Amino acid sequence: MRRALPESGANSARPATMAAPIGGWNANDSIAEMREKDAVYLDNFFPRASDVQLRKGFQRKAALPDGDEIRTLMGYKATNGIAKLFAASQRGIFDVTNGNSSTIVSPATNGNWQYTNITTAGGSFILACNGVDKMKLYDGTTWKDLDGASTPAITPVTGATFDTAKVANISKFKARVILCVKDSLSFWYLPNNAIAGVATEFPLGAVFSKGGYLMATTTWTIDGGEGPDDYFVAITSEGEVALYKGTDPSQSTTFSIVGIFQLAKPMSRRCFVKMESDTAVITQAAVYPLSRSLGKAYTEGKVVSLTRKIQRAYSDFAQQYADLYGWQITLFPEASMLLVNVPILNYPERNIVYSYQFVMNTMTGAWCRFTGMHAEAWLAFDGKLYFALHNDVNEAWTGMNDNGAAIVGVCKTAFSALGSYSNKHVKMVRPIVQIDRSVTLKLGLDVDFADNSRQASVTNYAQALSYWDQAEWNAASWNGSSLTLSRWQSVNSRPGRTAALRLRVEGKDVTMTWIATDFLVEGGGLL
Repeated sequence: MRRALPESGANSARPATMAAPIGGWNANDSIAEMREKDAVYLDNFFPRASDVQLRKGFQRKAALPDGDEIRTLMGYKATNGIAKLFAASQRGIFDVTNGNSSTIVSPATNGNWQYTNITTAGGSFILACNGVDKMKLYDGTTWKDLDGASTPAITPVTGATFDTAKVANISKFKARVILCVKDSLSFWYLPNNAIAGVATEFPLGAVFSKGGYLMATTTWTIDGGEGPDDYFVAITSEGEVALYKGTDPSQSTTFSIVGIFQLAKPMSRRCFVKMESDTAVITQAAVYPLSRSLGKAYTEGKVVSLTRKIQRAYSDFAQQYADLYGWQITLFPEASMLLVNVPILNYPERNIVYSYQFVMNTMTGAWCRFTGMHAEAWLAFDGKLYFALHNDVNEAWTGMNDNGAAIVGVCKTAFSALGSYSNKHVKMVRPIVQIDRSVTLKLGLDVDFADNSRQASVTNYAQALSYWDQAEWNAASWNGSSLTLSRWQSVNSRPGRTAALRLRVEGKDVTMTWIATDFLVEGGGLL
């Protein structure tokens, strides 16, 4: 914030400027201690390094038959560039690459699938499991069930028992497929660079002390590549984490335990996501990066969560809605976004689902909340972002409307002394925004850490723009592709020591970027 110009008299007006809330949503610190670049709430505005952007919209891409509930979206990408998008419901898997689909390409009885892409000398494949149906293999053309009698087949080592229908989670570690079996503290691994073959058990029951079952496994890369410093990570339903270093689980000399650590319980089997060379895990307490949660950071008590700045909100929602289906963490690198899907209502008897997304800018660490995109499953795939609700598949972060409806952005900035801790009276405000068409902003002002905007202080802030080939020649000014809008607007607010701006925009097909806000302040006002 720029400090105000010196006052020449007790009641002289002076300007003050605050940057847009690029620090993001702060749901952890006291409102009296927030930094001026933070926001008390920030819905549908995405904080960037130098401005705040009204989020993009979504458009329906495909639909399954009425009554199908999509629980999983899967993406397939072959080495020849062919990409496929699949949606899984309680009846089976549908190919929605080209839009609506009513044909099941692979029948099933449960839509909650975990999957991985793997490419070997034999081609590019999807391997998928759900803990109820037999494992499935997609080879780029057809889906098939995998068991001990299929071609190819997955069979246990001699004397062991293994059922692919009990495989509930799948991942890869150093070119090996890792399988977690339902209601077990063991994982099974396949031969190197293989999609089938002999599955070998690796028991972890003696390693963990709190019981439960193995929830998921992943890779944590320390050196940023697929080298010898890649760690194998296994987390249980009770939040115990085992960390292994090595290459081959069958060789104790090259695969050894590093340590056992305790985190909160994971939210779902979709609890891990890769973030560059790091890995994040979503738990009932917070979203943790493994680099700051395990190893030396853990033993020294320096565990730092990614959700620290929104911790109170995250904890409240996690405690209240932890049992609802839909918790998922998704990285969308093309927009520098980490999304946490937060289900808040799942009422299958009436076909009602609501959810928010807590969204972090991975470049700055700033958070916001997305509303209006109710989702049961997310997928970042082939440079695009998708989510599913009921039988619809939607492409997100595209266009500037929500499937034809307006996008509503609301914000309350942190309170600011506006250059002086004495009593003052804000007489006018001037949001500085870049827009590409006319928009209405509603403005209000709270003072002294309270929600006390007067109804009369909420005003419309609009400006008509002219566009090429739409305005009368020589009667309007053409703004090109965007316009910086910065007009003073009076606000009817109380005097006080601190002030916070409320802003609301309801935009359809509007691209809007909020840069800063100017205030015209009159000193010496009385409470």
